[in-house]
Amino acid sequence: MKKITYPMLLGAFCAFLVTIAQAQVPALINYQGRLVDGSSLVNGTVQLELSLYDAAVGGALLYTDANPSVTVIDGLYDTYLGDDTTFGALGTALASPQVWLEVVVNGTPLSPRERLVSVPYAMRAGSVGAGSIGFNQLSQPYQAGRIDFQDLGLSGLSFVQAEPQWHTVDLAYNQPFVQVPSLSMNTQMSDPILLSGTQVQTLNVGLSNATLRVALPRAHQSTGMGMTVPAATIVDGRPAKITMASTQVLFQIAADAAGLEWNAPVTVLVTTNTISYASLAIINGQPAVAAAVFNNTAVYYARAHDAAGTTWGAPLLIANLPAQFVDLAEINTRPAVVFETRTYDFMTEISSNAVWYVVATDTTGTAWNTPLQLDNKWTASFIGLSSYLPRLILADSLPAVVYMRGFPEFDSYTLRFQRANNIHGTSAWASPVSIYTMINATLDWWYTISFDAAEVAGHPAVIVTERDPSPRVRYIRSSNAQGSAWPAGVVAANENIGQGLLLSLAIVDGRPAVVAIGEGSPKRLLYVRAANATGSSWIFGGLPNLANPQIPLPLSSVKLLEVDGEPAIFYNDRYLRSTQVPQGALHWMAVQP
Repeated sequence: MKKITYPMLLGAFCAFLVTIAQAQVPALINYQGRLVDGSSLVNGTVQLELSLYDAAVGGALLYTDANPSVTVIDGLYDTYLGDDTTFGALGTALASPQVWLEVVVNGTPLSPRERLVSVPYAMRAGSVGAGSIGFNQLSQPYQAGRIDFQDLGLSGLSFVQAEPQWHTVDLAYNQPFVQVPSLSMNTQMSDPILLSGTQVQTLNVGLSNATLRVALPRAHQSTGMGMTVPAATIVDGRPAKITMASTQVLFQIAADAAGLEWNAPVTVLVTTNTISYASLAIINGQPAVAAAVFNNTAVYYARAHDAAGTTWGAPLLIANLPAQFVDLAEINTRPAVVFETRTYDFMTEISSNAVWYVVATDTTGTAWNTPLQLDNKWTASFIGLSSYLPRLILADSLPAVVYMRGFPEFDSYTLRFQRANNIHGTSAWASPVSIYTMINATLDWWYTISFDAAEVAGHPAVIVTERDPSPRVRYIRSSNAQGSAWPAGVVAANENIGQGLLLSLAIVDGRPAVVAIGEGSPKRLLYVRAANATGSSWIFGGLPNLANPQIPLPLSSVKLLEVDGEPAIFYNDRYLRSTQVPQGALHWMAVQP
């Protein structure tokens, strides 16, 4: 078989040399040839192997590209070097000062080898030294640069706002342009999800400088519906929350560990009556929900079939009582619920209140014990208030409850702590212990104390609002692990917090932290964190003013959670996560027309 080749497209070799320095050009070289067999033109499919050597005969093999199936029509074929490499690297081979190409057809080498040479004037490019091309030698002079996000004047920990945080950036060109250039920009970030939230605007562009506005990523809305209750936790390594929508409870989990994008809500529970409250917890590795249906005088429990909460089991009735608030937790491998009941007699204007505890008989919650009443039922005129969500925690490995006992007609409110006598809380509990009492005749009859509870460094602890002698948030940690003695505590923040579910206590980076909804006009989110692991002292301060229009009002509830190593806030149907200044940069290029 005799081979005749057409002249090679040597411009392609020049393009490949550019490819080595600039990755925008495809790393392929087009090769065309003509095959004849005696006096006949070849038609069909052949195996074609293209190899590069450093000598015309013999020499060292530099590179081989095997093309197992090349179509030949009337003797003509067209293939590539660089797409089917079997030996060496094409870029390294072409760096050799002398290169010969050998073609092997169906296992038969053709000769002679062809020497690869430069396109005319391409040799000139090899002699251009670094920096020898000046600004004014370009057909379209340009300048480019990079601005790191860390250089935008931000420092420390800051919550990402619900609206863009704009930052002004001034650019100074290295050399003035003759005409006003066209300025283009693009952003680069280690996290591609964050990149979508970054915004850049051009304020003005001049001959010597330009001014830009950069907005770091915005807070993401978790696309829920209805009222979001302060019920959130980490599910399958991602933040998740539940939402109440009248007669439904919806579960929603983020698509990533930071909660930057969220999956669609999943229906957990549907009833014929309004759901007054719901709670979310991890039970035996899978998310579970407890819900209070006040009009139906019932407490329901449902658990997901999988760790991510993709599908859920049928709700189970666990208490036939007029529950108003519920709190679900895993207590010594079993699901348990604490809830408040409240009944009101309009004829006598007497309100009867009680706190109850019920625990499952197994680790998943397929069967439950009979609810156990904790503190003695008490009565009060008007609307006697008990707790605005009793909190269920562990205290020295035993279940414990923190709740409020209120007598509005006497302007008296007492925060109480009660602990079980066994690991599942199935028998009589110890007598209640008073944590904090507030008596203030100036309070409105409907006013309640906002509070939250958690285990902090092995001891039960609470945060509570107070009005006397001045509005502030008090932090109190028990003197022992059992919660039998409580000191006066310390002031965590000098802020006026309203009534309701407006406080949340969590452990952030090993220290207790609080998020709250501050009173005033406009309202704002507040965040404070202790200076140590026990909370004996606090670092005063708050978040920037996040009031309307950034935050939809009214602010009815709030939840603090540590998400992917950073504090995060759930409020209304929104989610904010604190973050360090994103690792990224703004790249700009100014090109003169």
